[in-house]
Amino acid sequence: MLILAYMLLSVTWSSVPGISFRRWGREFIVLIVACLLLSETNPLKAFFSTFRKVIYIYLPLSLVLIKYFPAFGREYNRWTGELMWVGMASQKNGLALFCAFSAIFLIWSLWKGLENWGLWESKLPLLVDASMLVLAIYLMTGPKRTINYSVTSFLSLLTGLIVVLIVKQTTKKQLQLGKGVIAVVLLIILIGTFMPQSGKIPVKGLAQILGRSETLTGRTDIWNSLLPYAKKHMIFGYGYGGFWTTYLREQIASNAHNGYLDTILTMGLIGFILFSCFLIKFVSVSSKLIDNEWNSAILFLGIIFMYLVHNIGETLLGDFQSLPSALILLMSFLINEGHLQNNKEEISVT
Repeated sequence: MLILAYMLLSVTWSSVPGISFRRWGREFIVLIVACLLLSETNPLKAFFSTFRKVIYIYLPLSLVLIKYFPAFGREYNRWTGELMWVGMASQKNGLALFCAFSAIFLIWSLWKGLENWGLWESKLPLLVDASMLVLAIYLMTGPKRTINYSVTSFLSLLTGLIVVLIVKQTTKKQLQLGKGVIAVVLLIILIGTFMPQSGKIPVKGLAQILGRSETLTGRTDIWNSLLPYAKKHMIFGYGYGGFWTTYLREQIASNAHNGYLDTILTMGLIGFILFSCFLIKFVSVSSKLIDNEWNSAILFLGIIFMYLVHNIGETLLGDFQSLPSALILLMSFLINEGHLQNNKEEISVT
C-alpha cells in the first residue's frame, strides 16, 4: 500500500501527469484483483486454480497462433530478420517468460502430485499438467529449438528450479532458511543494481557460453545512455510513468532492460528502496511459513528468485502491471494470509 501511495504521489512531479495517473489506475486494478482473491473461501486454492486455467488457455492458443495464424503469432527482428515466436504475448521475451513461470508451476504441481500418487482417483490431471509442461518448454526454445533463444527466461527458470530443490532438501533436513535466503536476495538486488554501471556480467565468460555478445545484445549501450538521466533525478526519479516518453523510446529503447535501473529512473532511490523492502519482506515471511510446513511457500520462493534474476536483463520491477509482478503481489497477499492463520493456530494451541 505504501508503494502504491508513493506511486500516486510521484505523479505530481511527472512531466506527463495525466498519462502517469492513468497508468497508476492500472496498478490499482491489480490491487482490486488481489482483494477479490482473498474474498474466496480458500484463497490459495483459488490462486492455483486460476493460474492453472490461464496456463491451459495461454499455451495451446499461443501454439495455434504461431502455427496457423502467423500474422498474429510470429514476428521478425527489425534488424536481423530473425523469426521470433510471440504467441499470445506482445514480443518473444514475453512468451518465453510466461513459459518459464508456467514451467516452474507445473513442475512443482507434478512433484506434489507424484508424492500423493496413491490418493488420485484419476491420473488425467497429472497427464494434462505433463503435456502442458512439454508445450511450455517447446515454446520457450523458439523456432530453432535452443535453450539460449531467450537467455534471461532460461536463466530465470534454472534459478527457480535450483531454489526449489535446495529449499526442499533444506526442509527435509529440518534446517532453517532464515537470514541465508535474505542475504542471497540482497546479493541479487545489488548485482542487478550495479551491473548497468559496470556493464559486465559478474560471471566471466557467461555471455559467450550462452551465445550472447559482450554488449548483452545491446543492453550495455542502453544502460550507458540511461545512467546520466538516472543521476539527474536520483532521489525521487522522474515520477511514475513519467520517464519513458515517446521521444526517449524512439531515441534509446522501449525500456531499460534492467528492472532495478528502470525503478530508479521512474521512482528514484526512495521507490527502489520501497520495492526492495517489499521483496525482502516477501522472502522473509515465505521462509517462516516453510519452517511451519506451508509447502506452497517453496513454490513462491522459487518464483520470487526467478523474478529477481529476470529483472537483471529485463524490466519487470517498478510496477505491478506485468504478469510476473502481478503474481508477486497476489502471492504477497497469500503469504501474509497464511502467516496470520499460522499465528492464530499457535495462539489457539497456547
